[in-house]
Amino acid sequence: MSDDEACVTCRYWRNLGRDKVGDLEGYCRRRAPQAWMGPDNRSERPQWPLTGADDWCGEWEARG
Repeated sequence: MSDDEACVTCRYWRNLGRDKVGDLEGYCRRRAPQAWMGPDNRSERPQWPLTGADDWCGEWEARG
């Protein structure tokens, strides 16, 4: 992995802005949304995986 192959530069990543501590986060939209349990622990809803800008999964592709 080179330094520029992180989520923030991947074609599948969608920026959501900064989290509570100031880190950049976003959704990985490489694959279909996954089931996510809501805060009430009773309802599921689909959601793309939430990742940090510096994360990397091995399926990075350059923005086109």
